[in-house]
Amino acid sequence: MRTHRAVLIGAVLGLMALVGGGLWLVTHDPDSRADGSATGGVEGGAAQTPSGGESSSGRRRSGRTGEAAVHGRVVRGQDRDLAAGVTVTLARPGLGNWIATTDDAGAFRFVELPSGGPYAVSASADDCATVSVPGIVLGERDERDVGVLRLDLGVSAVVEVRGSADAPVSGARVEAFAPQSASGGRSRATRVAEARAAPVAVARATTGADGLAHFPALAVGRYTFRATADAYATGGVRSQELQSREGAHELTIRLYPGHGVNGRVLDRHLFSDRKVCPVSMA
Repeated sequence: MRTHRAVLIGAVLGLMALVGGGLWLVTHDPDSRADGSATGGVEGGAAQTPSGGESSSGRRRSGRTGEAAVHGRVVRGQDRDLAAGVTVTLARPGLGNWIATTDDAGAFRFVELPSGGPYAVSASADDCATVSVPGIVLGERDERDVGVLRLDLGVSAVVEVRGSADAPVSGARVEAFAPQSASGGRSRATRVAEARAAPVAVARATTGADGLAHFPALAVGRYTFRATADAYATGGVRSQELQSREGAHELTIRLYPGHGVNGRVLDRHLFSDRKVCPVSMA
């Protein structure tokens, strides 16, 4: 009897030792965290994947992850040469950055992305203007193709803002917007969400006393410019094609005095007697 009791006590003590040792390994593993994610990575918790024979991808190693993906291709110059080894950044406010490097075919891919947005993809290289695709909204399992990002020499634009009396408007806020990406891989819900979202500017400038706003290094492409100023209605110019050439592209936006409009939003269907009710936050 004593022998069996001693064996049982020994077995229990051995099991307790094994469990304690396992807990110590978990809590003291330098490559683990309490939430189960690995430490390391670059700014924003994004991991940088080196270029190679396969498509380089940005994979988040810590923090929030999901099942969506973003991919595309980078070319260089008017000849659209494949751009290998280019740094591509995917950013989302509040979640930090993911970073990838293009492979030999100029391709990049970001995986395990949480749904939502807005995300912005940007590619940069020496002697080239940064090209961006903002305003990307992802569904839970979207495989979003942002198309081809073309790197080229930066083009400059000067936007002149003038008032109704043809006088320069000082302190006007001028924004440049690139067309939204219409590539594939979007669910219907994603397309609706992007259509409802406010456009995201890729560059901003403010006019000086001469009414001029300077954009010294925009990527080649088509832009819409919008100007706002106190006491004026918003104005702008659409679909301005900017291509590489010597000299700045000169554009003019005219602003006219703005007028306020007041009103109420009512709902007459809230009551059976057809009375109306004010609607808040409409």
